[in-house]
Amino acid sequence: MFTYFLKLIVDIILSKKPKLVVELGSGISTFLTVKALEKNGDGKLISIDNDDKYAKLTRKKIGLENLSDIVKVVTAELKMHPINGQNYMWYEPSFVKEIKQNIDLLIIDGPPRIINKNARFPAIPLLNEYFTDDTVILLDDGRRKDEQNTVKLWLKELDKFKVE
Repeated sequence: MFTYFLKLIVDIILSKKPKLVVELGSGISTFLTVKALEKNGDGKLISIDNDDKYAKLTRKKIGLENLSDIVKVVTAELKMHPINGQNYMWYEPSFVKEIKQNIDLLIIDGPPRIINKNARFPAIPLLNEYFTDDTVILLDDGRRKDEQNTVKLWLKELDKFKVE
């Protein structure tokens, strides 16, 4: 399943040619995203990770490929966010200062679901102001019950989006 998700990321980048990709959770997907953006000859990636050790490994791998000009890997600790009467542990929001334009592609593979129920839900209400009608949102692990519930909650926040 993970292989399908990675292929989907690359296919969307090569076909839609996004100018800005934001990724929540760094790793192999970061590397493949950057390589696809490099192939397009355009676009930037901002990758957010709550684990500094993991983020450093990702930065190192990107640096070895001389792709640091395409991606910025940001470490953001998990902090409590009250949203719609619920508390969620999600990324400390200072990383949004890196977002200077609309998000064309949002890849959601974090934070880890063990953090709290619907751990990935805050992505939509907290980043919504950077979306356009054409923003593509990819959610890893979309077959898990928790992620399916998260998508239902998102649809209440985003009436103009459709789910595939």
